[in-house]
Amino acid sequence: MIDPAHRRFIATQQLVPALVNAVLNGWIAWAMHREAVGLALWGGSGYASDLLLTGALLPGITWLILRPLLRHQALAGKAPVTRGVPVPWLSHLMPATLWPGLAVIALLGTGIGLMCCVAAQLAGAPAIAGTDYAWVKGLYGGLLPWLLQPAMVFAALRGAANQSEASRGSWSPAAPAMSVPTASRPWSMPATRCGCWCAMRPRPRRCSARWGSNDWTA
Repeated sequence: MIDPAHRRFIATQQLVPALVNAVLNGWIAWAMHREAVGLALWGGSGYASDLLLTGALLPGITWLILRPLLRHQALAGKAPVTRGVPVPWLSHLMPATLWPGLAVIALLGTGIGLMCCVAAQLAGAPAIAGTDYAWVKGLYGGLLPWLLQPAMVFAALRGAANQSEASRGSWSPAAPAMSVPTASRPWSMPATRCGCWCAMRPRPRRCSARWGSNDWTA
């Protein structure tokens, strides 16, 4: 049985993004190529370049949006629950920092696009009608977040946890004020409630000639 937290993670971090991107990419491909009789795999207007470009841009843009959003949710205590969710093996390749993470996730997406192009080439590099390519592009657009978004979520939450630990470790309480022992004070210090240093002023001394005494008193 799948853990309830795992089912929730699949629904919110994989299924919903996959459906949204599938509809969006399919609609864009239909709007651009609906009148095309046949799209070749290679060439200037071939769909190989479209798959490779989408493989780099779609995960990269998702990372730029998802990382600050998840870090903000983690600080607010509203981050997605990952307890009970298997750690994606791609998350070990994902840096938690912004720009290195962007470079890695763009390379991973490009790699998926390249594998799709190789598979199409092995299938004979078929020419696809524009309306049919809209379905292909929609499936491809949904495949990218389904495969890559779990790794992005784990990497972003790992970075948020590391930042939180670093912030707690850098804080230290103020050092206590140093007190001067009474025996080492060369003057008399009257007792005060605040005990502050403003009380450390010597009392005026009286002269024996004026007060009729041979001693100096403090």
